[in-house]
Amino acid sequence: MVKVSLFYDSKYGNTRLAAEKIAEGIRRKGIEVDLADIKEVRLSGAVCADVLVFGAPNHMASPSRAMKRFVEYLAVADLKATGFAVFGTYAGRTRPVDRAMKKLEAIVQMRMPNLKMVLPGLSLRVSGVRGPMMEGEIDRCIEFGGALADHLRA
Repeated sequence: MVKVSLFYDSKYGNTRLAAEKIAEGIRRKGIEVDLADIKEVRLSGAVCADVLVFGAPNHMASPSRAMKRFVEYLAVADLKATGFAVFGTYAGRTRPVDRAMKKLEAIVQMRMPNLKMVLPGLSLRVSGVRGPMMEGEIDRCIEFGGALADHLRA
């Protein structure tokens, strides 16, 4: 059975909520998923996963510093995973987080070159720095999780 480990960094709870909803979408399709805040992660869960998902808030068009350090930390582990996906939250009128997601994708690919990107990154808009998430974004999280699960079951 396929297993997903979903890691997130969240200061105000928006990225955590997104991670929970993505995990919900994955579980609805019958795929096992472990959800973990990177500040409390157990490396053993990551080592056993088939796919790793990373979620971070956008800090000045870049993923959070904590997430970048976490990817570097995880890169030295003996991972079973063969795939990855990323998502992130941002505040603003446009989607500058697309740059942040591209940077996070590039960091993962550089540090863990054996992992293949399963889906393009998901950018989620929040209302102001502290949130809440904008209307419709929760549904997009669940859909992203479902699409990820569908890809893994194919």
